[in-house]
Order: sequence, then structure tokens, then C-alpha cells
Amino acid sequence: MHELAKQLWKLAESAKDRRLLIGAHQMLGETACWMGSFPRQSHYLQATGLYDRTADKDLALYYGLDPFVLSSVGLGHVETFIGRCDRTLNLTGHVRARATEL
Repeated sequence: MHELAKQLWKLAESAKDRRLLIGAHQMLGETACWMGSFPRQSHYLQATGLYDRTADKDLALYYGLDPFVLSSVGLGHVETFIGRCDRTLNLTGHVRARATEL
């Protein structure tokens, strides 16, 4: 799955498609997390950094889940796994607010 996520990332980069990049970074973060590669949390950060709350509010319909919420939850898992529970608590508020908006 991680190899497929890399392929998606390459396609999104070559197409210069910000919305596909959001999904690619979310998938790279997710697969890295499941592989135990926690330092790759930067993919979650890149996904949330590319996300535009107004322009991307329909991405939940496109991807089936909102990539900001999903990436933030994944980042929270990573932060917890590496012992940064205070950051996880901070993320929880942002995730809850966005999920409520949606």
C-alpha cells in the first residue's frame, strides 16, 4: 500500500494537483504509521498544511472521509505513540471543531 501511496504522490506532484497531494500525503502518513515509521509524520503535516477549509470542504465526498480530520487523527496517534500526549490533546480540539463544521 505504501508503494501505491508513493505512486499517487508522484502523479499528484507531476499534475501539480493540490487536492490530490492532500490525499497522497494523508495516505503516505497512514501507511508509514502502520509500518511503524513514526518520523514520517511530516506527511500528515503536509496534508493538513495544504488543506483549505473553505475550498476543500467537499473533499469528504471525494475521498469518503475528510483528509484534514483523518490526517489530524493520524498525527494524534503518532504523537501519542512517541510520547507527546500534550500535542495529541491539542490536536483533539482542532479535529473536533472541524468535524463539527463538516
